[in-house]
Amino acid sequence: GHLKTLYRKGRALLGLRRYGAACECLKKAYKTSPGQREIQAALGQAKTFYAQSLNGKYDISDYLLGRGSTPPEVADFVGSVEIKMTEDGRGRGLYATRKIKTGQLLLVSNAVAVVYDSVFA
Repeated sequence: GHLKTLYRKGRALLGLRRYGAACECLKKAYKTSPGQREIQAALGQAKTFYAQSLNGKYDISDYLLGRGSTPPEVADFVGSVEIKMTEDGRGRGLYATRKIKTGQLLLVSNAVAVVYDSVFA
């Protein structure tokens, strides 16, 4: 009962994109039953997403080299930017919170929906 609860809670937290909390929960589940492959896989995914959300580093080389048919699932990342109201009252804007270097990653967000060409073929 307890193991199943920890696993399901960890998966739910992963789905809510609360990666740090998901890692903690899934680590507890893994310690309870280290041989469970589902728990090990979920923990690995949570750790990967947590690191991505903190540092904005992604390995999408397999997809870029044509080894994957669908884009990889990645964590959202917010770098040195924030959304706030414009001073002239026109609405909201994306503003840098510090000096940005050329090529620096600012923002990664997963698509809400994706449609592939094959759907319309």
